[in-house]
Amino acid sequence: MKTTVVAIAVLGLSVAFGASPAAAQAQWASMDVQGGGKQFQLNNDDGSAIVMLCLVNGQAVAFQFPEPIESADRATVRGTPGGQENVQVTQVAEQLLQVTGARGRDFMLDVLQSATRLSVRAAGQNLAFEVFGSESTVRECIELQESLIGDPRRQF
Repeated sequence: MKTTVVAIAVLGLSVAFGASPAAAQAQWASMDVQGGGKQFQLNNDDGSAIVMLCLVNGQAVAFQFPEPIESADRATVRGTPGGQENVQVTQVAEQLLQVTGARGRDFMLDVLQSATRLSVRAAGQNLAFEVFGSESTVRECIELQESLIGDPRRQF
């Protein structure tokens, strides 16, 4: 038990002093959804989150803000390292913006697989996430969606 406590204390100090991204990986929570899909959620301490929904008809990505936000139709998403793009969004709840359109969704999935940090600016508010290690979660989402559809070659 003492070893665990020491390891946690050392990790906490490493993070506080800006250790490399390998110090900690993003911890996605997951839950099953009706119809065989799955929802993954990466939560921040401030109440913000990235929500990724994996269903038979595709994937959806949304941003949860800690407080109600004004309606927005665009969000600026930046991956570090990586690119920056203005993605279309639609407000689906007072604190939730969903990325709309295949281009924005694909950009988000790419950034989650390759970046260590992700920042979002929408409706005058900023969110920041440590997303290092999210590649396996995105891959699981895509594989789940493909398994729900089934292999079309096997249908003949």
